[in-house]
Amino acid sequence: MNKPKESSAAPCASSGDTIPKFPEWARLCSELRRRVCEPLGRVIFVIYFFTVVVLLGGIGWLIPLCRLCLLNDKSALSEVPSAASAFFLALLAGGLADIVLGEDSGSDTSATPTPSKGFTMFALGFSLLSVPLAVVGIQRSHLLLAYIASTAGLALGLFLWWVLNADRARWHDEPPEAISAAGGSTTVDLEGTTEGLIT
Repeated sequence: MNKPKESSAAPCASSGDTIPKFPEWARLCSELRRRVCEPLGRVIFVIYFFTVVVLLGGIGWLIPLCRLCLLNDKSALSEVPSAASAFFLALLAGGLADIVLGEDSGSDTSATPTPSKGFTMFALGFSLLSVPLAVVGIQRSHLLLAYIASTAGLALGLFLWWVLNADRARWHDEPPEAISAAGGSTTVDLEGTTEGLIT
C-alpha cells in the first residue's frame, strides 16, 4: 500500500491561494497603497498638497533653487540642500507629532480609519531615517552628498506627509445630503417606537 506523499511546502507557506505568507506585511502594503492612491481623487487634498505644502511651505528652499537655476547665482549652490533639509525635517516633525498625539485629536474621527500599528511603526521608522539625511544635507564640505541626501529626504518627507494625512476627515469634500421631496433629509432616523403597532 502506497504511503501518501508528504507536502514539500515551506513551514511558512500559506494553506490557500488567498492567504498571504506574511499577513502583517500584506496588510501594511495594502494600507500604504490605499493611502497613496485614494487621495488622488480628492480635489482639496491635492490642491492643498501642491500649493500650501510644496509651494508655500517649501518657499525657503525654492527661492535659492530659483536663484541658482534661473539667475545662475553660484552663492545659492550651498543654500539649496540645507534649506531643503530644514523643510523636510519640519514636515516629518509635524508627522511625528500627529502620531504621538493622535490623528485629528479633538475632532470627530468616527469616519476616520484608525491607522494600524504596523503603519505607525513604518512612519516612525522612516521619520527617524530622516535625521542622518538632514545631517548630511546641511553640511557644505561635500555638496554632492548634500544634494543627494537632501533630495532623498525631501522625497521621503513629502511621501510621509501624503500617507499620514490621507485619512484626515478635513480633506473629504462630501456632497450635500440628498433632500427628499417632502423637504427632509433621507438619512435621518425616524423618532418613536413600534410599541403598540399590530403586525
